[in-house]
Amino acid sequence: MKRAANQWGALARTAVRADGAARCRRCLGLTQADFAESVGVGRVTVARWETGVIRPTPRHVATMLDLLAELVSNSRVTGAGSAELRERFAAVVLFGARARLVPAAWRELLDLPASALAGVPTTDGRDGRPLASGYDVGSWLEGKLRRKDPRLPVTGDGSRELGERRLMTEIVFLAEGLRRTAG
Repeated sequence: MKRAANQWGALARTAVRADGAARCRRCLGLTQADFAESVGVGRVTVARWETGVIRPTPRHVATMLDLLAELVSNSRVTGAGSAELRERFAAVVLFGARARLVPAAWRELLDLPASALAGVPTTDGRDGRPLASGYDVGSWLEGKLRRKDPRLPVTGDGSRELGERRLMTEIVFLAEGLRRTAG
């Protein structure tokens, strides 16, 4: 299952921000020391990734993508699209709200009903297919949550940040479920 950095292609060469490295570790349910051992670095290197002092190399990013894909593989997620789901999950964990997927892929990843994300803004990808960013999907999720619970504070221009936090909360929650089913 392990793939080399060149087999992950451009994804392995994409910069991982500090929050992506920390989210990856949390999704895997590992301490910094255990995560460092799994990735093949020292614990101090992981701490430096998570504080943004340095960024992981493409080889380390590929290893993180492998570990995240393996988490989905070890769970009870099966079927025709399970390989694509593993890759989508890994990309969203590492790259957060910057990830861009077709709305149907977001619905599958987040286990949303078919009618979900109907109003999410999209932009055309390289192949002309409409893609929704994680920011927009997170904002949609946040809006749905606010409509269900009007006691939540209303914000002005911080909707992008709230949307990203909402999406990442959903992803970490999904990862916890995957870890439970893997055992």
